[in-house]
Amino acid sequence: GAYVFFILPHGLFATSVMTALSPELAAAWTARNITLVRERATTGLRLILAVIVPAAALEIALGRPIVVALLQRGQFTSSASALTGDVLALFGIGLVAFSVYLFALRILYAAHDTRTPFLMSCLQNAVNIGLAVWWYEWLGVRGLALAFSGSYIVAAIVAFAIASARIHGFAWKPLASATVRIIVATTVAGF
Repeated sequence: GAYVFFILPHGLFATSVMTALSPELAAAWTARNITLVRERATTGLRLILAVIVPAAALEIALGRPIVVALLQRGQFTSSASALTGDVLALFGIGLVAFSVYLFALRILYAAHDTRTPFLMSCLQNAVNIGLAVWWYEWLGVRGLALAFSGSYIVAAIVAFAIASARIHGFAWKPLASATVRIIVATTVAGF
């Protein structure tokens, strides 16, 4: 319930941005216009971050209250709500990384590279399994959500670095400026 009302619209927007930009990225790559690829990739990443950073902050901050408000009744006890809310919040930790990872893969696909995304998926799954085995013993089901987030953080860093190298760097100044403004606006809105 909380996912449908809260996270799904943001994910749909991010996916729409990725889908809309993929043909433009591929066409620019095929035309060997790396400047246009870099410009479109930077714009796409800024749009995704503008929506996903606030969504992730809300999911982390309000995971438990959202679950309590939407689901806690009948057989769904307060302890079940607390657990589900904590899991939702822990998934929120990796929401930005998940989106950045998927967009980095779209950049690689546009560059006609399918091997690297496959290897990245293998890396992400290996890290997820390793962290899940380790953190499940310590945190239970919360550890599984944290492992998922952690694996996407690792995968996003690696995929972003590879995509950045492939397009000879993002437009760092506008990307950094937008990211700082998004974080500041999200923080101010949170208070």
